[in-house]
Amino acid sequence: LSNDPPLPERVVRILAGLVESNAGVIWIQDEKGNYALKTTVNLAAPKFTTIDADAEITRFFREKEWIIDLQEYRADPIKYNLLEIPDAISSFPEGWLIIPLYLDNELYGMALVGTPYAKVELNWENFDLIRVVARQTCNLLAQADAQNRLSRAMQFEAVSKASAFMVHDLKTLIAQLSLLVKNAHRHRDNPAFVDDMITTTEHAVRKMSNLVDHIRKPADDNQ
Repeated sequence: LSNDPPLPERVVRILAGLVESNAGVIWIQDEKGNYALKTTVNLAAPKFTTIDADAEITRFFREKEWIIDLQEYRADPIKYNLLEIPDAISSFPEGWLIIPLYLDNELYGMALVGTPYAKVELNWENFDLIRVVARQTCNLLAQADAQNRLSRAMQFEAVSKASAFMVHDLKTLIAQLSLLVKNAHRHRDNPAFVDDMITTTEHAVRKMSNLVDHIRKPADDNQ
């Protein structure tokens, strides 16, 4: 899949397009269980960006796979059991539909679709389609997240292995140079020792220079 635009933005556009809208927001569960804002499309950046894991709306969605119509909610909040809408969502005055995103039976995220650019009447078929598309796109988000986590883990493992090799080489060089320093006073007048010391020191300098180049190379490549 192409990363231009990023997947969360494409998911927002897909869901919004189902109801003749071109605006929306998406929140995805983070490592702490809260729901962090991932992207906004054609909506101003909000003051509040996170929906708490223990927010009333997250408990609501864990019990019911409902799509919340905010226009209907404002007209008759009792229909939604006087549900408290978190600031991260209510800070978007153009918000219209709150769509839960499920991965199997777990609430993986939430999407907010903005008011459509033309009047749209929704029926149960529309809502069923939105639920199906929401689940499918949620699977894509979860797969991409899993791939990113795996990639980061592999990079961390590679860095750890490289670090272990570098530490080993440095310890070897330190041991060699320490031995030279220890014996230098005793053998300073021995030409063979001096020649060996110069050769060993030159080797150590080359080795450490190569290690420094190896450490700096990734940073230079990213510039």
